[in-house]
Amino acid sequence: MVSLLVAFIYCFFVPFKSTGLYSMFFNPATATLARERSLKLLNSTLVKYVFSFFSNSMSIFFVAILTLQMQNNMHKISFSKNIILCVFYLFCCSVVLLPGARWPVAKLVLTSVFAIVIKKRLKFNFLLFFIALLCILSIPVLLSILREGKNFSFLLMFKYYPYIFRRILVTPSQTGLWFVHYAQKFSFWGVAGIPKIASLLGEKGVNVANVIYLHYTNAPIASGLANTCHFFSYYSYFGLWGMIVFAIISIIILDLLFFSTTFLSKNTLVACTASLLVNSLSFIDADFTTALISHGFIPTILISYIFDYICKIKVKKATNISKQTINTE
Repeated sequence: MVSLLVAFIYCFFVPFKSTGLYSMFFNPATATLARERSLKLLNSTLVKYVFSFFSNSMSIFFVAILTLQMQNNMHKISFSKNIILCVFYLFCCSVVLLPGARWPVAKLVLTSVFAIVIKKRLKFNFLLFFIALLCILSIPVLLSILREGKNFSFLLMFKYYPYIFRRILVTPSQTGLWFVHYAQKFSFWGVAGIPKIASLLGEKGVNVANVIYLHYTNAPIASGLANTCHFFSYYSYFGLWGMIVFAIISIIILDLLFFSTTFLSKNTLVACTASLLVNSLSFIDADFTTALISHGFIPTILISYIFDYICKIKVKKATNISKQTINTE
């Protein structure tokens, strides 16, 4: 229901034929441009935050819950229920794919893997881990092939894997070096580098990732972002000692946030942990405050508590009804 509402709101502002999803399948030549334009067509800041909240937090948690429910139904041989849950799962994937980004769907699948591993308490197996990683990364690979309008082949597919690995493992470090070099060449950005904090202090924020992108690349898209790990970005904002202080603060905050999840019930805790593991990947290529809020870390914890509270109310009501039935008999 929530996925349907988010899809309706998104398509209300962005015609379906203008979305990155439509271009990826039916007009690959304009897929990259359509992805950027489909986000720009979201004129409402509120709608942008709603879609970001759904894509980075709510959808991930919902997928974890759906996965656990499907796993429980497997033991009960409830195939009809699992078919319905699979439909919900695929629709959720379709909604996060609307702008045309490749990574969100892979994150949902990765959440399912984490949920199953945690639930079953599986031991780490390097071979299975490597196979699972290849399978998950095949999603952005296939979407890249679709977006570029090329004919699929397994040979072409394996040619794309180095690019995906580079995008995940190398690019954040490379852009991090850009941040450090820019700060050493010109000057540190100061608090202006964190727009949310800068606005609270009455200062004008700067989109540093965009400035770095324009300075070090010759890409035709003027609104690109050179995202990197917050250790590099905070160095460019406050220097070495500032980076160390923020690193200590970030560790303390993360420990407190993870500790707060221990009060959740068992099943909700499994879904929450799987979701947070995926959300944690955002720290690789985002500022700490951005990863915490915009990329869904804190919102996921809040959703988990709300979901847990609703489940407890339902269980309590069901228990009361059962007691009343027994007393009546």
